[in-house]
Amino acid sequence: MRVRFARWLAASFLGTGALLGVLTVLLWRDQPGVLYPVLAATGFLVLTGILYSGPMAYVTISESQIRVATVGRWDSLALKPRDRIETGGGRLVVRRFGQAHRVPAYRRYAHPRDWDAMVKALAANGGLPR
Repeated sequence: MRVRFARWLAASFLGTGALLGVLTVLLWRDQPGVLYPVLAATGFLVLTGILYSGPMAYVTISESQIRVATVGRWDSLALKPRDRIETGGGRLVVRRFGQAHRVPAYRRYAHPRDWDAMVKALAANGGLPR
């Protein structure tokens, strides 16, 4: 199961990167030493926006693990055979032997249709990834 990032999140990274790029060009005439650090930040923001808008998944659920993409790294949680995945409160929670393990995956950062499809699939399978 794969959940993409919300479009607003990708657009905010791209928009901030574009704005920073324009400001860099304007400042470059007066402050040439600012160019390289600000260009690096601009590149990071634009690249993150591009990745978030398409090829990179926010949440990937397989039978053995849950992977969540956060800025600069992946968080993962290994799933055991009796674990159940819940989506209450706008985030993912794994129930293991009656204890709740929160996963850093939130509905507000997920693409709405993908999140809803994940909720339906988990409900149909009794909280088990398939």
